[in-house]
Amino acid sequence: MKNEEYKKLSIAEFTKAAGRYESNHAGIYEMCKKDYPDILAELEKEPFRELLDAGCDQ
Repeated sequence: MKNEEYKKLSIAEFTKAAGRYESNHAGIYEMCKKDYPDILAELEKEPFRELLDAGCDQ
């Protein structure tokens, strides 16, 4: 598979996951949503210019 094909596949998978995340039936994502305000509050305390997204796995 070529790089461009991997990129398209990745976009498709993240788009599918986003649909579940934004729904009322988000499953495991729903549990995580409540933590975001606290996580963001902690991040705002730190002076940084870059952030590494360690990834997510379905």
